[in-house]
Parts: sequence; structure tokens; C-alpha cells
Amino acid sequence: TLDIMDFTITHPADPFTEDGLLAVLAEGVGHLFSYPGSEGKTMIYGHSSDWWWKKSTFARAFRRLNQLKPGDSVYVTYDGRLHVYEVTGQAIISPQDYSIFDDDGSGEQLILYTCWPPDSTKMRLAVTALPVETVALR
Repeated sequence: TLDIMDFTITHPADPFTEDGLLAVLAEGVGHLFSYPGSEGKTMIYGHSSDWWWKKSTFARAFRRLNQLKPGDSVYVTYDGRLHVYEVTGQAIISPQDYSIFDDDGSGEQLILYTCWPPDSTKMRLAVTALPVETVALR
């Protein structure tokens, strides 16, 4: 839907500091928590905007994330498998609201996460998706 393809998804070397979390966004998008195909929540996060002087291809990776609608598909390749997710909804939340990441025992879920609105860090946009199919690539 958004024509976002072939982004490198990297787990930060230092996920406990802001600098560590943001470092991976220079080369793609970031990853936290669980992994595709595993129980729990997998978060993939990226910029909706960045400082004007940063010319990275990924400075606006998730700028149009709000255009995803329930029923849209999200594809993530991990560990030799293509994981297909179906978007279930989205929410604009406070940067201090971490409840969306709580393990509620509901199984596997993908969360796409970015600052919102673009050109602001005031809020966050979280798009949620559930697994619908996994295809072996090897």
C-alpha cells in the first residue's frame, strides 16, 4: 500500500538509550521485543520525519504510515520466511504510553511505530497487525 520495500530492519545495539534506539534509523528501520513468527509483540519503528539537514533515505520512512487501513497487508522477511500480517487498526498515543507493548497473552502481533504527526515528536502513531500466513523462502 505504501510502497515501502527492502528496508533493513535492525535491532539496536543499545536499546536502552535514545541515541542507541535512533542509531539504526540511519540505515533503515528499527526492531524491538519479539521476532516474527514468535509469540508476543514485534515492534518495527521508523522516522516519519527527521531534521531537515539529514538527507537519509530513511528520514521519512514511515511518513505515510497513517494511510494503512484494516485489511492491508504488511510483509516482513525474517529467518528465511516471509511473514504476512493483516492490519487491524491504528492509534495515536502519548510518547509515554507504553501499554500497547504490554504482553497481554494474545499471541503474535506486529506493531509499526513512528512519531506523529510528521515534523513533530508530540505524539506516536502505532499501527497494529496480526499474522495471517508464513511462507518458507528456502
